[in-house]
Amino acid sequence: MAIDPGSLWVPLPEAGAPDGYVKNKFIVHSTGDNASAAAIDRYFRRGDIVVESTFIVGWGPEDPTRQIMDSTDHADANLAANQTGISVEVVGDGIQGYNAWQRAELIRLGLWSAANHPIPPQVIPDPDGAGFGWHIMFGSPGPWTGVAKVCPGKQRTAELVGDIFPTIFAGGGGRVPPVLLDRPATLPAWSLPRGHYYGDLHGPAASHGGFYSSERPVVKAIQQWFIYLGCVPGIPSSAWRTSGWADGRWESPTTDACMRWFARYRPGQPFTTRIYADDYAALQRT
Repeated sequence: MAIDPGSLWVPLPEAGAPDGYVKNKFIVHSTGDNASAAAIDRYFRRGDIVVESTFIVGWGPEDPTRQIMDSTDHADANLAANQTGISVEVVGDGIQGYNAWQRAELIRLGLWSAANHPIPPQVIPDPDGAGFGWHIMFGSPGPWTGVAKVCPGKQRTAELVGDIFPTIFAGGGGRVPPVLLDRPATLPAWSLPRGHYYGDLHGPAASHGGFYSSERPVVKAIQQWFIYLGCVPGIPSSAWRTSGWADGRWESPTTDACMRWFARYRPGQPFTTRIYADDYAALQRT
């Protein structure tokens, strides 16, 4: 039995006794939407769904990684590679890159998989080869998928090849990936009047978006959290400190990032284009 101690072990009913297959591939997928790992887990448990993965990586500590099949099991996610591949679903729409948590979890799972299975530190060279890869690397349709798709997405594939896989091949540096340790600072204490919020600088008087210079440090700090949490397409989470995108002025790009944050981490709220006091407190807990 091969169970990762760092993931929630919540086996699917069909998992049963471990199959005992020799796994020599680590194959990364995207779920194709912004649902949580828990929601994807529920999807795989439906009686009419006949596919599954080995792992599901969520959005963060509050949506942790789930292992739903033993890592030696035949998991129906990769067609011809089902018996030889460990499949890792990572939540996301396939357009945006990984956030800091997802990057760290992929590195951790890759190191664990290589330590417990004969997976060599290399990019998979061909459909029958061994190593680390992604779902459509040999075609879509192709030997690992019967339909056309973009899984895991152009940006994520670039991050796998340029950053995540090389870090795994190097042994992870022997420590927690530094991007997890380098978090934005705790936000300043909330000081706005009742009913006021951080939002578009062109909004009404209740909206504080950096029109006045005194507001800009807080707006910039909120923007840095949006970057760190993977809500700004095209900017890696690790660039939260250095990116000029966080300029202390809340305009339409910040509104878009705010809406992505709500969709991922705080769904169901009535106002998704602004940050009230309760949202402000929740932002730095994600």
